[in-house]
Amino acid sequence: MGDGQTHLLYCLNARLQTRQLPVGDALWLARHKQQEQEYVLDFLVERKRVDDLWSSIKDTRYKQQKLRIMVSSLIQTDWIVTSQLTI
Repeated sequence: MGDGQTHLLYCLNARLQTRQLPVGDALWLARHKQQEQEYVLDFLVERKRVDDLWSSIKDTRYKQQKLRIMVSSLIQTDWIVTSQLTI
């Protein structure tokens, strides 16, 4: 996560944690202050580089990953596709 996003989380008094996720690259949790219970919010982010997205479409990993996301019941899924600039 970049410095801008980290600063925004700090300003919002939000904690950033890194964990292994069963699906996706990022999701948001709400935590009950007294009970310390966690609730998964219906928002998932998956990021891919253009070359990785193309490879995963060709070898069916994309289809499998999309199915896992659909089965997860998370309503809002955003795909972020990035590219490396070659100059």
